[in-house]
Amino acid sequence: NKYQKITIVRFNTTILNTYEPSQQLTREQLAVLLTAIVKYNKVSVYLNEDAAVSKFSDAAAIKNRGAVAVAVMLGLMQGENGKFNPTQTVSKAQAATVIMKLVELQGKIDQKIGEQ
Repeated sequence: NKYQKITIVRFNTTILNTYEPSQQLTREQLAVLLTAIVKYNKVSVYLNEDAAVSKFSDAAAIKNRGAVAVAVMLGLMQGENGKFNPTQTVSKAQAATVIMKLVELQGKIDQKIGEQ
């Protein structure tokens, strides 16, 4: 496989999340990846009860609430009809839209995306 695994270490738990390129990606997993890409993992720990997530009628089904809150607050992702739909798979078109939003976000956050 020409793609490599993407591994994200969450700072607030000992969970190591690994996503294989051949697997389908859920909306919640995408939020976790986006939070790691913009290096807001530590901030996400404090956003578990944020209104950005609790407003969704399916908030109880969201395990990584802080990551979802970051993605929503940065405008990278949004809910639909009052739900976030954390287990819904992300299409290539949806992923491309989010990536373009991430590109637009570049320069508006305190650290360059991907910078160590």
